Amino acid sequence: MKEEVKNIPVVILAGGNGTRVGTGNLIPKPMAEINHIPLIQYIMDYFSGFGFRKFVIAMGNYSESISSYFNADYKAQYAEKYGWEIENLPTGINDNTGSRIYQLSHLLKKYPFFILTYGDVIADVNLNELIEFHLAHGKMATVTAVHYPTRFRILGLYGSNDEVRGFADKPVLQKDFINGGFYILNNEVLQMKSLTQDPACSFERHVLEELVSMRELIAYRHEGYWQSLDTERDLEGIKQFLLKK
Repeated sequence: MKEEVKNIPVVILAGGNGTRVGTGNLIPKPMAEINHIPLIQYIMDYFSGFGFRKFVIAMGNYSESISSYFNADYKAQYAEKYGWEIENLPTGINDNTGSRIYQLSHLLKKYPFFILTYGDVIADVNLNELIEFHLAHGKMATVTAVHYPTRFRILGLYGSNDEVRGFADKPVLQKDFINGGFYILNNEVLQMKSLTQDPACSFERHVLEELVSMRELIAYRHEGYWQSLDTERDLEGIKQFLLKK
C-alpha cells in the first residue's frame, strides 16, 4: 500500500462507560489490562504493524487513566522509536459516539479518509485489504461486518456488492453479520447533517443510517477473529487470542 495511505489517522473511540472487568476499580474498557498492558496498546500495536502511525484517541469517562498512560514521556518515546503521533483528547463525559467524532473534525478534515475503531475491540482484520476494498468501491464509508452469536444490530447486506441496506434489532444467529467497527470514512462524512456536536448524536444510530439512506455504506466481510470486551469471559478470550500471536 502506498505510504501516503498509511499516513491517514486512526481514530479510537475510548469514551464509553467504565468497567470493573479485570480490576476492582472503574476504568475505561480500553485500559483493561492483559499481562499488565492495556487493551488499547494492543490495538495500536496492531495498526502499527500495518504501518499506521497517527492515532487520535477520543476520551470520555475516567479519562485520567488514559491521559496518565499516554503522557508526554510516552509520546516522545514512541515518536522517536516508531514515528507515532498521538493525540488523546477529551470529548465530553456523556457524549455519544457521533458527538465525539464531530469534536475531532478539525483534526480529520485535511485527510481524504480516516480509520475509525473502538478501544474495546480486538480483531485480526487485514487492514490492507480493508482499505483496498474501500477505495475500490467508491462509497463514502465502509464498515467491517463480522460474525458474533449474541444480540447486536444485524447489518442488512444485499447482493454481491455488499451494500448495506439497513439494520435490524433481533437476536443474531451465527450466520448473520453484525457491525464490527473498523470503519473507513471519507472526509465527506464530517459534513453530513446527522453528524453534530449534540451530546446525543450517535454515529451508529444517526450517521450510519443516513449513509444507508444515501446508499453510501459498503460492508467488508471479515471471517476471522473479532471480540468486544464486555465481560470477564471476553477478557479471558482476548487474552488467549493475543498470547497465541
